[in-house]
Amino acid sequence: MDLFVQRFLLPQLKKEFLRKSIRSEYQSSSTA
Repeated sequence: MDLFVQRFLLPQLKKEFLRKSIRSEYQSSSTA
């Protein structure tokens, strides 16, 4: 289970986190 988490879930979480952070930064910069 641990390997599965490291190999698949963590990369997905990182992608989602980066996507959300980039989107929030873009919105804040565009509204500022």
